[in-house]
Amino acid sequence: MNKPLHIVQLPSYFMPFGGGEFCMEQSVALKKSGIDPVIIAHVILPFQAAFNIRYSPFEHMTEENGIPIYRTYQRNIPKTNKINLERWIKGTVNRVSAYIKKNGKPDLIHAHGWQCAGYACSIIKEKYQIPYIITEHSGKLNPNSDFIDKMKSDDWINHKIRTAYNHADAIIGVSNEVLDGIRQFLQTDVPLFCVSNLLDVDFFSLRQLKLTKHDNFIFAAANSNVPAKAYHILFQAFDILCEHNPNVQLHIAGNGFNTKLGKQLMRATIHHDKIELLGWQSPEGIRSLLYNADAFVLSSCEESQSIATLEAMCIGLPVVGTAVIPEVMLTSNVGYRVPVNDPPMLAKAMLKMIEHYQEFDIKKIRGTALALAHPDIVAKQILKIYQMVIA
Repeated sequence: MNKPLHIVQLPSYFMPFGGGEFCMEQSVALKKSGIDPVIIAHVILPFQAAFNIRYSPFEHMTEENGIPIYRTYQRNIPKTNKINLERWIKGTVNRVSAYIKKNGKPDLIHAHGWQCAGYACSIIKEKYQIPYIITEHSGKLNPNSDFIDKMKSDDWINHKIRTAYNHADAIIGVSNEVLDGIRQFLQTDVPLFCVSNLLDVDFFSLRQLKLTKHDNFIFAAANSNVPAKAYHILFQAFDILCEHNPNVQLHIAGNGFNTKLGKQLMRATIHHDKIELLGWQSPEGIRSLLYNADAFVLSSCEESQSIATLEAMCIGLPVVGTAVIPEVMLTSNVGYRVPVNDPPMLAKAMLKMIEHYQEFDIKKIRGTALALAHPDIVAKQILKIYQMVIA
């Protein structure tokens, strides 16, 4: 019997701060496929947790969902982003070196994101000759974003990203659009693959009926109020939509609307009384939001793939979204695509959705999501890449 592949997963950000759920979910799916994954996470503490003695800089190991996790924590120095990143890279290289000394070299390191983990892997590869791959989740690499030009113009960032990518043994983009952005930094013939993020497709099951009956058409959105999500565009579009159809509501799950800017945005929206802000929601709360909606809307100007949209598709909701959503996701069977930063076109598509909502087949919508994001499919694709690199 062949020994399971020993894989170290190296996230740039990880729980309990900064996300990283995708790394855990992927590790669980890979373990079911016969892989032996380990997560090494150097977690950056937010300011409010920086002085909490619970978060020790010394390594401690836990096992979560059957996955060994080696965590350390870093307290950042305010207003010194580049110094903090260099500290993170050095700390991560030291953590991996300590792991290797105790447990031996893994067959491969799987980094998530170039900015931290990918560059650290280039140093580890040179030191230990361990191959590495990068999965790129960042929406900043989507050519629809203007961030690529900014990265190229910053010599420090440009060096880091080119080093991480060009020394990798393979790179995975979560969409073809992200791969198009990655190609702009490549100078070597690194194999590229498109593999979606994965979803808990059983949790986000196909809805049969909305949980409540209502007279208004409800659009759901499920992202926090940050610039990349372009809620100012959505709210302008919603005002336009309400002038044509007053029987509509917008329900939003996500933080950031109770800030000064968030409150200003609401006050500037004429029909703010038709917008329901739900704040942060647990996965159960997100699912309830989606079950009780008629369609999903995304106004983002920057996305790598949009897990929120995948979740909506998985339960069968049709989607109105901007061009940052990958074409393979937002097909004509799923919904309508509109240009980025165009409130009139977004409003027009939302009105069209209200008028043609019944024409969408919820099973076909879910089928599109399953073909991309089912854990078994994603794990099989990644395993094939591991085997190619290690061979």
